[in-house]
Amino acid sequence: MKAWAKTAVALLTVLWLGGCGGIPVNTDYDSDYQMSPTASYAWIDSPKKAARDPLIDNDLLERRVHRAVDEQLAANGLRPVNDGQQPDLLVAYHVGQEDKVDINTTDNFYGHYGYYPCWHCWGPSPYGYGYGQDVWVNYYTEDTLLIDIIDAKTKKLVWRGMADRRLPKFKTPVERDTYVRETVTAIFQYFPPGRTPRK
Repeated sequence: MKAWAKTAVALLTVLWLGGCGGIPVNTDYDSDYQMSPTASYAWIDSPKKAARDPLIDNDLLERRVHRAVDEQLAANGLRPVNDGQQPDLLVAYHVGQEDKVDINTTDNFYGHYGYYPCWHCWGPSPYGYGYGQDVWVNYYTEDTLLIDIIDAKTKKLVWRGMADRRLPKFKTPVERDTYVRETVTAIFQYFPPGRTPRK
C-alpha cells in the first residue's frame, strides 16, 4: 500500500474512532473480584461457537475482534499467556444480530414532499389537504458484540461488556476493521471493572 493510502486509512480510523462515545455500552462485573493489573489471559471459544451463523460470525470477524480486544487489554497492562503456562483470565466474545423496526410520527401541515397535498396526511379540509401526521417506518439491523472475561481457576464470569449498534452497509474490509475496533474501544472504556469512562 502506498504511503498516502496508509495515511488516509489511518486518518479515517482516527476520525471514526472519535465517535466511540456515542455507542451505547452496558457492563457488569463481580465487585468482589480483585483483578490483577498485570494478569495474563488466553482466548477461548464460546460454547455455541460450533453452531455459529457464518453470515454473522466467521473467521474474518474473529480475527478482527481478537486484534481489537488484544490492543485494549495490552493498553490496560494485561498480557497474553506464554505457551505452556496457565492464564489468570480467559476471554471470549459473542455476536448477534436482530432485525428492528423504528416507527416515528411527525405532525405535518404541508407534508415533506412539497407544499401540498399532504402525504399520509388527511385533515379536515374538503380537498384532502391540511393538518395530520406522517408515519415513518425504518427497518434496520441491530448488531450486538459481547465480551466476557472469566477467572481461569474458578471458571466464573468476572466482567462483561456489551455494545448494541445499528449495522451499517460495509463497502470495504477497512470499514469492517474500523467498525469492530470502534465498538471494542467503546466497550473497554469501562474496563477494568468499576472504571469511569474516559472523556
